[in-house]
Amino acid sequence: AMGSVITNAFSDSAPHLIQNGSLVGMAVASFLIFNARFMGRKFDEYMESGYIVGGDNDEEDEVTYDGVKSGVEMASAQNDENDTSCAIPDD
Repeated sequence: AMGSVITNAFSDSAPHLIQNGSLVGMAVASFLIFNARFMGRKFDEYMESGYIVGGDNDEEDEVTYDGVKSGVEMASAQNDENDTSCAIPDD
């Protein structure tokens, strides 16, 4: 959407379009580099601490679903079932 706004605003002059379009491209690239750096540091932090994103960190209050513990145990129980999570009937 931002690219089409720039293209429409500077469509009368090719040099202005290239100049201002390049600025938008550099701004987006800078944001993506910052985001990659931030997420890389978070990944390293989580790997060092053993934190599991979306996991249960309270060992005492283990949440169960139909009597099966969450996490690896739940995934293992789901793999043992005959049905599919994609709602595609067996042929």
